Amino acid sequence: MDYFQNTELSPASKALYNSRLRALAYLAKTNDFASLFSNPRTTIIMIRNHLKAQDAYTSQGLNSFVKSLMAYRKYHPNEFPNSEANHTVWNVMLHSTNEKANEYRQNGEPSPTQQAKEGSKLTLEKIEAIRDSLPDDDIRKLLIAFYTMIPPMRADYGEVKLYSFGEEPETANFIFIDDNKAVMNISDYKTAQTNGPVRQVLHSKLHKLLLASRKTNPRPYLFGPYSGIRFSVWANKQLTDLFGVKFTLVLFRHIYLNSLPINRMTVEEKQKTAHLMGQSFNANQQDLYRWM
Repeated sequence: MDYFQNTELSPASKALYNSRLRALAYLAKTNDFASLFSNPRTTIIMIRNHLKAQDAYTSQGLNSFVKSLMAYRKYHPNEFPNSEANHTVWNVMLHSTNEKANEYRQNGEPSPTQQAKEGSKLTLEKIEAIRDSLPDDDIRKLLIAFYTMIPPMRADYGEVKLYSFGEEPETANFIFIDDNKAVMNISDYKTAQTNGPVRQVLHSKLHKLLLASRKTNPRPYLFGPYSGIRFSVWANKQLTDLFGVKFTLVLFRHIYLNSLPINRMTVEEKQKTAHLMGQSFNANQQDLYRWM
């Protein structure tokens, strides 16, 4: 169900908010979000317990649920009469969880949940060695390459369609490819509205791996396709099984950034890298850039 039809929200934001509200409706066994909003303590405890049961409790995770419920209220005000008092409670929760998540970014640290994943201890060199040990047509090698040979984006590769040069793309995220080169365009991602499309010519080695993978497994998409969180679920399982430790896509971003000489990079270099990672960049708050 799409709870945000006819809104100005980006496709990525709509997908996130819809997934959180569907989960909330399932947990509460009701679509009466106004009722959930009017009982903030009970609702927040329910969300926390759900995240803990999934081994996914973080300030950022809780924040995503709070933000989704508040977005629903914003776009369906008629369902929320006399809710200003509760709005204050939810607004405090929104800001407190956001500030807590930012503390880890400012300190250059993963969250406690991310630290608990043994994969956070892997180095970029170790990951590259594992990648290079795989056959060129192995889909896992291609997956790792897209997060190590170019600045790693978030889980934005689930519905990237492959086109020949000259074709008219029908998708927001796509790659033009032939035997000589490949050019990627990602227009549907978390911060696309402020950052604009991410376009880049793929590294020659990455292009070669994509050709090898398609030769063994001809297909119209880079991976899958996997809609919504299905790409993350698939990718995280592939990586965890391969590395032998719990690993998620977001760890690629932490590990990649830790490999960069941040203190020696110019503002322009940081801005370019942040853009290619689909990450907002504020020249006055450069430390926030270090952890995603």
